[in-house]
Amino acid sequence: MQNFRVYPKKGEPFTILIDKFSRDENRFIVYGDNRRPSNDGFLSFEHIAAIVPEEPKKRPSNAYMRDAFDFRVYLRNGARFDINADSCDATDPVTIKFFLVNRDGENVEISGIYIAPSEVVAVMPPDGLIYRD
Repeated sequence: MQNFRVYPKKGEPFTILIDKFSRDENRFIVYGDNRRPSNDGFLSFEHIAAIVPEEPKKRPSNAYMRDAFDFRVYLRNGARFDINADSCDATDPVTIKFFLVNRDGENVEISGIYIAPSEVVAVMPPDGLIYRD
């Protein structure tokens, strides 16, 4: 089980404790501590701007690759938060995706993140678009 921060399109962010969530078309499926879909919880797809883990996993530092850097996400409702990743992809019309590079040099999507592109004003590294080795 883990805490996820939910950013509604209107109103204040709040925290939920679930095992995970998934998306099926235009609805969310929440999973309880038995790792099965739960009928005891509901998240309204049409009212949510973003869902992110409160304590996202970060790639440990190593000698083979640079550390991932933060992307700051600015939502239309004024909320903002950071995602630690190597890259992002905003071409999916349903959610913005973030990736880490594994030891084989492959981009691996970070799970447990939902960000509605229609609710995003900007996604940008906080220190700007500077060259990173």
